[in-house]
Amino acid sequence: EHAKPMENLSLWFKSESTKMEKTKGNLKNLLEKAKAQCQHYSEEHAKLLATEVRGLCDKALKAVRASLIKKKISSEELFTQLSKGKDGVSKVAFFEYLKSLEQAEEDKLTDAELERVFAWFDEDKASAISKETFEAVARNVMRVVKDVSLTEGQGVSDGGSIRRLVVGECLEVLEGPIEENNLHRIRCKVIGEEKEGWVTVKGNQGSVFVKEGGNNYKVVKETILTENFELDTKSDKKSKEVTRKLKPGELLEVRQFSKKSSTGMTRMKCRAMSDGMVGWVTTVGTSGTKFLEAI
Repeated sequence: EHAKPMENLSLWFKSESTKMEKTKGNLKNLLEKAKAQCQHYSEEHAKLLATEVRGLCDKALKAVRASLIKKKISSEELFTQLSKGKDGVSKVAFFEYLKSLEQAEEDKLTDAELERVFAWFDEDKASAISKETFEAVARNVMRVVKDVSLTEGQGVSDGGSIRRLVVGECLEVLEGPIEENNLHRIRCKVIGEEKEGWVTVKGNQGSVFVKEGGNNYKVVKETILTENFELDTKSDKKSKEVTRKLKPGELLEVRQFSKKSSTGMTRMKCRAMSDGMVGWVTTVGTSGTKFLEAI
């Protein structure tokens, strides 16, 4: 007599259990979608903030670079002056220096804006701007687009040739451009070397040998940003939080220019403009595949 009610109860429990499992699955899917949306909005907000800060940084660096040209000194020399023997430029020194520079009224930054700029450049979160970062962002960079000679004197015939510069090499401008006999010349230092000299930017026939740029790159083929220079190190495999994909179109700012790894890849240290993440990226693979191009 009791078998029928028990059987009905068992069927009811089974039916309700199935409904609950389905509801649980639906809630799980909704939760995953909500998490994905939150992640997306968080990333978009970070990109927006980074864009705002970069705009402020551009105003500050415009004044810094103009000052370097006016004083005819390198970013390394300026770092030495501001750091006063320490490992980085302090917030106080950074603020005082920027406020001392000549700037158009619309380019002057408030203390709150300077705080944001300093925080962006303080990549190690050490309450100071490191030598690597300071020199990388402050220098006036130009890129060789046509082979040209680096010479000893301001005039083409003043002194001998130091060496031939080839397409792709980057230069830090120390003085100029100075026009003489329809030639536009700059005094510069070859980045990655100690060699200094004079280079023709634009010839008297209109030929262009050197162009602005070389400090910023664009991703042209998907690759990854990693913590370490050597791509296959165990530490990189474990450091997922500092390894992420770089998609075509993303913009990067150089921290250390390219050099060859032990595996034959050409690697560069840079900062992603979208979120500020710093790491190493492959510019050219072992088979010659290009992942980045200068802009």
